[in-house]
Amino acid sequence: MKKIILTATIAIVSCFVSANAAQVANIAGNLHSAGIDPNETSLTITGTIDASDFDYINNTLTKLTSLNLAGVEVVAYSGDPVLLNRNTFDANEIPDYAFMGSKISSIVLPPSITAIGEGAFTSSDLLQITIPASVTKIGNAAFANCDRLSSVVIPATVTDLGESLFRGSSNLESVDASALTVSKLPNGFCAECPALANVSLPAASMSEIGDEAFLDCSSLTAIQFPALLESVGANAFNGSGLTSVDMTDLGNMSEIGDWAFANCASLANVTLAEGITKVGEGAFFGSAIESYVASPAARKVSDYQFTGVKNLNSNSALPEGTTEIGRFAFAGWDQITEFTFPSTLSKIDDNAFEGWTSLQTLYANALNSVPELGEDVWEDVDQPSVTLVVKEELINDFRAAEQWQLFHIDTTGVVAVNSDADKNAAVEARFEGLTLRIISKDGEIAQLAVFDTQGRKYALVQPKAETYSLDTADWSAPIYVIAVRLANGTEANFKLARR
Repeated sequence: MKKIILTATIAIVSCFVSANAAQVANIAGNLHSAGIDPNETSLTITGTIDASDFDYINNTLTKLTSLNLAGVEVVAYSGDPVLLNRNTFDANEIPDYAFMGSKISSIVLPPSITAIGEGAFTSSDLLQITIPASVTKIGNAAFANCDRLSSVVIPATVTDLGESLFRGSSNLESVDASALTVSKLPNGFCAECPALANVSLPAASMSEIGDEAFLDCSSLTAIQFPALLESVGANAFNGSGLTSVDMTDLGNMSEIGDWAFANCASLANVTLAEGITKVGEGAFFGSAIESYVASPAARKVSDYQFTGVKNLNSNSALPEGTTEIGRFAFAGWDQITEFTFPSTLSKIDDNAFEGWTSLQTLYANALNSVPELGEDVWEDVDQPSVTLVVKEELINDFRAAEQWQLFHIDTTGVVAVNSDADKNAAVEARFEGLTLRIISKDGEIAQLAVFDTQGRKYALVQPKAETYSLDTADWSAPIYVIAVRLANGTEANFKLARR
């Protein structure tokens, strides 16, 4: 009888080998005495385990590549220091750093756990993992630097997400977080995951994307922003592969953090939400933007906001309502030939337009006063060869103002686009106050079209008269492109500044 009891007792903690894996029926704290071969590669555990057992698995059973804990209950631990010298661990959680650096590539977690601890699988060889629906909390860096992990689905039950959750997982391709109800995507969520191509965020509930959330995710070409999004954190998409950013329908958006979309080599199109009041320092630094629609609520172009954005030849980056241009904000735009200041501009800070080596014309004729300048605003610009168009009543003020006075200052603001002087001589276009007057000297005007420099149409008419006038009082642009076709086929194009 005594032998039978002993055998039964030993059977609880001993292992036996099936066709596929070693199996252990364990009592918490006894895994070290189960007689498991240290070279075992596959293990199934049932019964109870605690933090000391996790410590044994990760520090002794270092050859394991497959671990099945489906039949396990994790109990609380209190005792000698384990797992980076902690003495206590809660029940129903994968302990902090339990599998840090582990060679385990496949694991089945206990269905009753409620938490996955900080760094639990960091730098492990995980290929795949199913997070049980019982989990409500995942700690900081739980899956960081898992270089073999390719995809993860985060269940709706998770309400507490740690920072840098998948940071540095170089082969992670897909993360489905669409079921989450958290209000913030944590800082560093998928930072430095260069293979990440697919991310699903909650359609609602999420109001903030944290700092560095997708930093250097160079394969991430598109993302659907949550409908209730209010802010995008600093460096959130810095170095990502995004090709466009469309915030048109984000009615709650108010802030874009510093360097949020900087160094995005494929980012061609940006449309901001109308309610954004702050665009952070360097937000689009060094990106490849070709089309940009600003928020009218953002009064300042921040320091370094568009530095090195060489492909954006657009005044839409500086809309009406802008009062201040920050340091180096437009530095390095060496392909720009002309630019227009809004009437509201009052200050331009240091080196804001440094390196505009192709600049030919600056339209400042909407301004009602001379803006304050910082130092070296026009560094490397050949100012005497650039025409500065200003209001006639301000010409002396500009000529007396430091830095401004170096431009060729003019008040006409009228440029004929066609090079054919004879064709242009047949048509005259001019502003008389707020009235645009077109006069033909060679028959009826068959068609008249008016656009701004961004291609927005203001008028398309067929006057069938030799003289035609348009009231422009409700028009908002300072510069207009006017295309005229006469009944005899003659065409003339003009670019006019409305003073």
